[in-house]
Amino acid sequence: MNREKNHPEKLRLCLFVLGLSLFAFGLLDAQTTNDSASYLPTDSVASATVTNVDVDDVYTHADAGELGADAAFGDEPGVPENLPGVLEFFQSGKYLVYLILAGAGLILLFIRRINLWVRIGFMLAAFIIFGLESFSISGTFLGELLAALGTFLLVAFGKRHRLTGIVFIAFGAIVAIADLVSGFSISAYPMHPSPMCASTKLFMFGMVRGVIFPGLLAGFLGIIIPSLIGRKLFCGWVCPLGALQDLTNKIPFRWRYKNFSFLLFNSVRMTLLAFFFLTFFAVRNHILWLSEKVEADATSDIWIGFSSFNIYESVNFFELFHQMSYIYDRTIELITGMISFEIWYDMISVDVEIMFFVMIGILLIASLFLYRPFCYSICPIGAVTWLLEKIAPFRVRVDLNKCTSCGVCEKVSPCPTIKPLYQGASEMTLPDCTSCGECLNSCPVDAISFGIPHFKK
Repeated sequence: MNREKNHPEKLRLCLFVLGLSLFAFGLLDAQTTNDSASYLPTDSVASATVTNVDVDDVYTHADAGELGADAAFGDEPGVPENLPGVLEFFQSGKYLVYLILAGAGLILLFIRRINLWVRIGFMLAAFIIFGLESFSISGTFLGELLAALGTFLLVAFGKRHRLTGIVFIAFGAIVAIADLVSGFSISAYPMHPSPMCASTKLFMFGMVRGVIFPGLLAGFLGIIIPSLIGRKLFCGWVCPLGALQDLTNKIPFRWRYKNFSFLLFNSVRMTLLAFFFLTFFAVRNHILWLSEKVEADATSDIWIGFSSFNIYESVNFFELFHQMSYIYDRTIELITGMISFEIWYDMISVDVEIMFFVMIGILLIASLFLYRPFCYSICPIGAVTWLLEKIAPFRVRVDLNKCTSCGVCEKVSPCPTIKPLYQGASEMTLPDCTSCGECLNSCPVDAISFGIPHFKK
């Protein structure tokens, strides 16, 4: 009997626990030599001047969207000459990892080699690499983890996951050898600027200062370009916040509500996007009027700061990763015996805001009930990439001539998209497809595929 089909909830729980266990082992291996002063909060970086830095330093130590006007652009408007350009940002390690994750996802979708293990692995990778700002792990230990996971797949599932297991073992061996030969390791690439900052503050800096900050433009293009190739390739395979929601949603939960009203959620999301532009211009015009009334210099930094209103600031869940990384660092120090529990508790209670626990609690609880609730209802990048879905050539497709509307794919897929897709819904009413690929191999009549119209697999 097929264990996966007869016991789906138990299997999902087993896979999730195993994934968390592997992640925990990685935490124990990572950063055992860190000291308590190794973490540099974003606020302290925000006050620094961006000078004499390379691309990796910009990403590691500063969010361009959080830099003050003087820090980001000097005392006068304009970008300092020594800052890296857009092409230099694209040549950095961060965008190489972007390319690897999105490219690997696109290939796996096209050859239809997606299963729950693959999705959990990629989501963990995206969350760790881009979400935990100071994470690092040796190539040898990572290779051992991958080899152990591949061996488990071969032993526990046999033929069904044989190819996946072999790939994990082979890749683990390559990573371990690379570490022995050249000291290969994997470190985090903090997502600075975050997708929300890259989209909103690119516009705001352009309007307020009349310049385009290269880091923000590179961050925005790094999201848009993959999304123009395949439906939400960035959101589905790279974004750490999407990964966190996706992983949470895979925890077996009885009251999951899959077919929520996309019209309602999307209306909220698009309304927020419209209000972002409307409130920005309204506040800016009001500040200009007020400065004239008090005969103040509207071009001074303080007045520019007042005029730069961003409606998304209070719901920017990407900011959670800053304090999440701080908690991670302190917890590693606690586990490795560098600090006592009392010191750990004092540091967390003083340095971590209560609002963090409120927001992360809301996000995780909502993600148990709904698939990617932040993406569907708030995220401006989610709104923009939903529009780009209409023209992206690589996408999940349903052959309506073959489809029998049996609903098997709907049961397997975590998102609300596949049902209206096989029902023939129009593009403008179709919910976001994150190209997770979990529906591809579920159809008993092979009506679901991924690709472009004339080259579908």
